[in-house]
Amino acid sequence: MLAEALVALDFQRYLLAKRTVDDRAMNGRVWEAFAACLGARPGQGRAELLEIGAGVGTMLERLMARGVLALGAYTAVDADPGNTLRARERLGLWAGARGAIVREEGPRQQRIIGEHMDVQASFVTGEPLVVDGGYVAR
Repeated sequence: MLAEALVALDFQRYLLAKRTVDDRAMNGRVWEAFAACLGARPGQGRAELLEIGAGVGTMLERLMARGVLALGAYTAVDADPGNTLRARERLGLWAGARGAIVREEGPRQQRIIGEHMDVQASFVTGEPLVVDGGYVAR
């Protein structure tokens, strides 16, 4: 049990350590097209995003930091409950450091409210299944 916990912690450290590598590896044109799609939503309401294999939440932080996800709902799914817990903790710290209000809205949900953001974040542990062409968490 202790060995498994240490491996999980090491994997979380790895995910955090490789964030700068991931940032540099992102295709700028793809990122800009994705951001434009989310931004071109007048009258369409809040964006709803689902990330399968969310790890420790670095993509959510990236989306919010760059203003790509300012109004919407984000669901992070990961097979490791330690990752989803860490993602939730990190998001709260990230948002709080930027002066945003962090509201706990249940054991797996946070709402981040700031000057230019209102994002409902949900953290789900489960392995994704493909059902009728769409993804759901177990």
